Amino acid sequence: MGVSTVNLTPTTQQEALRQQCEPLAATFAQRALDYDRAGQFPVENFADLRRHGLLGLTIPRALGGLGETYFGFALVVEEIARGCASTGLCFTMHCAGVALVHHTSPAQQQHLARTVVEEGALWTLAFTEPGTGSHFLQPQTTARKVDGGYLLNGIKTFVTSAGAADVVVLNAVVDGAPNHGVTLFLVAPKHNTGASVQQTWDAMGMRANDSRTIQFTDCFVPEADRLSPEGWGTALLMSRPPYVTLGLAADSVGIAQAALDLATAHAQARTIAGDQKPLSRYQSIRFQVAEMAMAVDAARLMMLRAAWYGDHRPDEASLIITAAKCFTNDAAFTVANKALQVVGGRGYLKGHAAERLVRDARAGALMALTAEQSKDVLGKVLLGLDPREVD
Repeated sequence: MGVSTVNLTPTTQQEALRQQCEPLAATFAQRALDYDRAGQFPVENFADLRRHGLLGLTIPRALGGLGETYFGFALVVEEIARGCASTGLCFTMHCAGVALVHHTSPAQQQHLARTVVEEGALWTLAFTEPGTGSHFLQPQTTARKVDGGYLLNGIKTFVTSAGAADVVVLNAVVDGAPNHGVTLFLVAPKHNTGASVQQTWDAMGMRANDSRTIQFTDCFVPEADRLSPEGWGTALLMSRPPYVTLGLAADSVGIAQAALDLATAHAQARTIAGDQKPLSRYQSIRFQVAEMAMAVDAARLMMLRAAWYGDHRPDEASLIITAAKCFTNDAAFTVANKALQVVGGRGYLKGHAAERLVRDARAGALMALTAEQSKDVLGKVLLGLDPREVD
């Protein structure tokens, strides 16, 4: 985590991609209230993302995707989350899932990439369980080998996009696997009778991410849909910097920027009766906005530095990405709270963007790695301990 020379300037292509997302984010912002109120998956937003080819963002160019770097991925997620944080979260989980095609056989790569690039399939990850929470390297879900494939049994909770996903990547322990090693599988929950998607999502924030519980009961998965060799799932997941963690950091930066935009616009437009001065003429408001802007800047710099490490120093990136997520989660909540303070009482009413941003921002620290897990990992490394060691 030492100081290193990094270049945080987007390439011409990356900047063009970010600018392409700006009008999409503006449209997503207009829809965000309705999706939040209904607690429904943002179907229209993902139709737009499909139409612009963005579902293939992390698929290699040779397979028909955009082949974007970690840096480009972070820029896109931030822009999307600036419009709708739930859409940014669902997009993060999708990109993290499809990025795993890098590690499959050539034939499987072609098939999996085609489902996204040509068919527009939406992917997600299912790693969290009732008994283990965010400790995704210790799943209780089992996979029993049978003729032609496996039977999965277990429960996955807080599965982002579960009600809309075409493909779910999950982790399970295969009977007899060496050292109880984790194996990754692909399941199409809409077409597999052994996968029951349950409507469980009525959350405080991130209400449009359609997170649900999936029950697997003798769910048959053909051997061709095993994503990793038996027992090698953990090694596969740990072999690359974590897209999910970086995406959650970028999502928080997007929320923080949206909150700053909201507060700035309100302070410039709102006039106080009597003295007829806009809020921007009050020093206390200017202090709040200045503090928000500094926090957003710092959060973005940490996030982009983490993305740069993902591209250029992947062996060192995981810890820096973890630190960035922890920092940006805190920053987003702080900035959203200040935006609510600037807007005042009307921002506290249901349906106002200010209160939604506060609720969405609060979710970041609860998602893996949680704030506590992140700090524990960072603390262990700084103190010379093994971060994989369970206390």
